[in-house]
Amino acid sequence: EVKKQFEDNRILYPEVKSTLEKLKLLGIINVVITDNEQSEAKIRNNILKRFEISDAVDTIFSSKSYNLTKPNPKIFELAMD
Repeated sequence: EVKKQFEDNRILYPEVKSTLEKLKLLGIINVVITDNEQSEAKIRNNILKRFEISDAVDTIFSSKSYNLTKPNPKIFELAMD
């Protein structure tokens, strides 16, 4: 219940959506790196779609899939490859 309440109360800073869209137009690959326990597909469907930024994000790296957590530099290295 606490986890659900936390997820329901997430906010997106006002400039995030427009910034991601501008970066995408410039050909920059937008990546989300998260310690969220959900799969990449669930993150895209549950979080990114809710904030209408799913189309602006190219890839999601979830620590769950890689057995790494931030700030371990390896997950950032994987995202840059």
